[in-house]
Amino acid sequence: DIKTVLDEINARIVVIDAIQKLCSDSQTDELHVLHPLISQARWLFGIEYDNPNYTFNRRLSTVMKELLDGELKEDTTINWTKRPDLVIASDHTLSATCTESIDENDIAYVDRILIIELKKGGFTIGRKEISQAEGYIDSIYKGNKLNSKPRIKAFVIGDTVDASTSHQKKLEDYGEVVAYTYDQLVRTAEKRL
Repeated sequence: DIKTVLDEINARIVVIDAIQKLCSDSQTDELHVLHPLISQARWLFGIEYDNPNYTFNRRLSTVMKELLDGELKEDTTINWTKRPDLVIASDHTLSATCTESIDENDIAYVDRILIIELKKGGFTIGRKEISQAEGYIDSIYKGNKLNSKPRIKAFVIGDTVDASTSHQKKLEDYGEVVAYTYDQLVRTAEKRL
């Protein structure tokens, strides 16, 4: 048990170090380098996401791709069977995972969605990026393409956040957008460890 715990701590330290070294470099490829690190380490965003019940959902991925229609970037270097949770736009990547619950009729439905939007190294998050994430949440929730009314949290991660931009925005009782810097993630992760 001790070895298992120490291995997990070591893996988390490696992720934190890698993010810290790579996040401010505008040459860092967020698609192939940062997103695999961060999307597989949901614990960075809070203890509630350190949960194996957050999983890839094919329908959710389809909805996300529909939301980005026209912005999608074709990238032939990705093996989509291994990373079907990623949606790639011109200046950012998105991953969306969810948890499912069972209703009173024993039918599964999506009840929570976690969206992680990563900007390239050196990118400053502004109002436009926050509004874009709000649009994703509204479209998923109000569009009802998942046949459920999930609680949705979107994290927009960049190198800096513009001083005139709110770092957190609640959307009624169903969603929230939070803007963080890579540095904030690293510092928080270090304290959490």
